[in-house]
Amino acid sequence: MKRRLLLLACTVLAGSAPVGTAWAQPPAVEVRDAWVRPAYQLPSGTGVYMTIVARRPLRLTGARSAAAGAAILSGTRLEEGVMLMHDLHEGVELPAGQPVVLAPGADQIILERLKRPLVAGGAVVVRLAFADAQGRTIYRDVRAPVRLVAPGQPLPAGHNHGAHGMGEMEGHPHGQTPP
Repeated sequence: MKRRLLLLACTVLAGSAPVGTAWAQPPAVEVRDAWVRPAYQLPSGTGVYMTIVARRPLRLTGARSAAAGAAILSGTRLEEGVMLMHDLHEGVELPAGQPVVLAPGADQIILERLKRPLVAGGAVVVRLAFADAQGRTIYRDVRAPVRLVAPGQPLPAGHNHGAHGMGEMEGHPHGQTPP
């Protein structure tokens, strides 16, 4: 009896996927080089940066993190010679197969009302929300290391913490002591 039930269950499961359909689909969104700037003083805010590549047209519609009271999609615009930040209420378009870079001085995610200091060498998990053309929401959790600079970029002059045994990204900005 048990053998027949097991055989029946395997038959049902095997027949539930259409022919040619793979069980493990590649993710709809690839996120590369995610990072967040340190923030030592509370309450405070900081930027989250990354490169996003969508397999099909999507829109980044929001973000959240347990490390912050709010996460805002933000962009910059030049107004009368001054660079101003503004909310991206409509989100960020992600054309299929084209890298979209969230970077300092450009579109980015701002974590506001941080709940704890973000010290270089740590990490923050950010949940990204995307919408597809049918209005479905796709979520993607991203682990963003806390760094002084973008991945692959050299540290600013005077911040070679390896010279005093702290490792590349485990230090703090000189003149500012973490709590």
